[in-house]
Amino acid sequence: MANYSVVGYNYSRWLSDDGEYYFLCDETHGSPVKVVDVSDLSDMHVIAPMDGAVFLLVFHVMC
Repeated sequence: MANYSVVGYNYSRWLSDDGEYYFLCDETHGSPVKVVDVSDLSDMHVIAPMDGAVFLLVFHVMC
């Protein structure tokens, strides 16, 4: 996945328990969390940005 909207410096990420979705968090204040469909690794794509304002600052999601 080379291009997606609101590209930032990826700092934190995690894979859903079922392995179908990958969540990307950027270190930039107010950046949305990107939900990526990874069910087909040859066609990964962002399916939904989650508003970063909800989280205030997405930082250190997983320790």
